[in-house]
Amino acid sequence: GEKKRIEITIQPNSTPGKILYSVLFIIGLGLCGYGIQMLNDANKSKKWPQSEGVVTSSEIIKSSDSDGTSYRAKITYNYQVDDKTYSSNKISFGEYSSPNKNKAQDIIDKFPVGNVTVFYDPEDPARSVLEPGVAFGIYIWLFIGGGLVLIPALTFLYYRVIHK
Repeated sequence: GEKKRIEITIQPNSTPGKILYSVLFIIGLGLCGYGIQMLNDANKSKKWPQSEGVVTSSEIIKSSDSDGTSYRAKITYNYQVDDKTYSSNKISFGEYSSPNKNKAQDIIDKFPVGNVTVFYDPEDPARSVLEPGVAFGIYIWLFIGGGLVLIPALTFLYYRVIHK
C-alpha cells in the first residue's frame, strides 16, 4: 500500500497557535527557572565546607533508546557531618549523560573507590557534590529554556508589531 502523509499547519496567530506558543513559553520559563536555581546552587557550592568521604562505587551507566546510546558516571559516596553519615551520588550541579563514553570514564578515573573530598551544604548537609561550582550542563538548561521563551516571544512580536 501507499503511505499517506498528513500535514498539520498551525498558524502562530490562530487560537491553537497561541495556545501552543503559550505552552512553549511557560515550559521555557520553567526550564530557565530550574537552570537559574541550579546556577545559584552551583555558585554557592564553591563556598561549602568540606568533609572527608569514601567512594563506595564508581561505575559507568549505559542507556540506549531510539536517539542512540549515552553514558554517565555514577559515583556513590558516604561522608560524615557532625557524627551523622550521609550518602549521595551527586557529582556536580549540571551533570549530564553524553554519547561520549570517554567523558564518563574520565569522571570514573577521577573518583575511584576510596577516599574523596566532599563539599556539603551547611544548611542541609544531605546535599553534597564532589565537584563544586558551575558545570557545563547548567548552560544546556538555560539554552533550551531560553530558546523556548524566545521563539514564542519573537513570533508574538512579529505578528503583533511587524506583521499587522
